[in-house]
Amino acid sequence: YANIPADTNRHEEGIRQLNELMRAAGGDSQQIYNLDQTRKKWNENVIEQKIRWLEEHPDDEEAKSDLAWCYLENNINDKAIELANSIDPEKSDKFNYYNLMSNIAFITEDYDKVQSNLDSLIEVIKGLPEDSEENIKRKKRLGEMYGRKGYYYYHVKKLDEAMAAYEEALANASDKSDILTQ
Repeated sequence: YANIPADTNRHEEGIRQLNELMRAAGGDSQQIYNLDQTRKKWNENVIEQKIRWLEEHPDDEEAKSDLAWCYLENNINDKAIELANSIDPEKSDKFNYYNLMSNIAFITEDYDKVQSNLDSLIEVIKGLPEDSEENIKRKKRLGEMYGRKGYYYYHVKKLDEAMAAYEEALANASDKSDILTQ
């Protein structure tokens, strides 16, 4: 199913579908590995497309964000970090921006920025109107973001805060198994 978009040169749609399949795979590590390898291959095509696009449209913040995500997913972290830091938050989709920047902050171990970006992301999600399919999907990720916040607190040894964040994650999660395995 996810091969169809890639075979018709709609790699980004295919990658979104692969991400859904990876979440649905649960604990099947071989299946997740295989899907991840496919996503990385498709990301290579998206990377080429986004680079060409940005050569002609250097101020396209959404394309910069998409490219930075592809770099992150393919473990090309230096390029992801450099590109993410060039994104203008005032011209960007707030959900995508704070989500990306929280991941960048984890990679660079800038834990103050992890917390501030996750806090901002959670506030963005809470404030989203349920007026589109995209916003509804994003609102369903609130539990996931609290889970990431719990992981952050656990990582910096703030265990009481980690527990509170995980409890908030469970209260807001659309899929509690994702939270319980973090």
